[in-house]
Amino acid sequence: MAYIQATGREAHPLRERVPAAGRDRTAVVRVALLDADAHDGQLALPEMPGLLADYLRREVLPWRDAETAAGRAFVLTTDHGLSWRPDGLSHGAGGPFEQAVFRAEWTPQAPARPGRG
Repeated sequence: MAYIQATGREAHPLRERVPAAGRDRTAVVRVALLDADAHDGQLALPEMPGLLADYLRREVLPWRDAETAAGRAFVLTTDHGLSWRPDGLSHGAGGPFEQAVFRAEWTPQAPARPGRG
C-alpha cells in the first residue's frame, strides 16, 4: 500500500510523492488540508467547501482516475472532523463529529466477461 498524507501545501503534485516501490499498490491518501488552518483560525467555515472541492478536483481526482484505470484501488480518508462551539470550530476535543472518519474507496471495475450483459 502507498500511504500519503496530504496537507495541501505540497510543492509538487501528490502523485509524485509515491515512492517507486509503492506505485503498483493501492494508494491511500489521507487529506489533512483543512486541519492546520482550522486549528489556527485562519480559515472560515464558509471557505472550507470551496477550498476542499478545488483541491480534490486538482490533486485527488486525476490520481484516482489513473489508479483505477490501471486496475488498482484508491482510498481517500481524513483524520477526523470538527466540532462547532460558540467560540468557533474545535478540533481535538473528542466530540461525536470528531470521532467520525470520512473514508471513500474506489475499486477498479472487473472487465466484462463475454456473453454477460
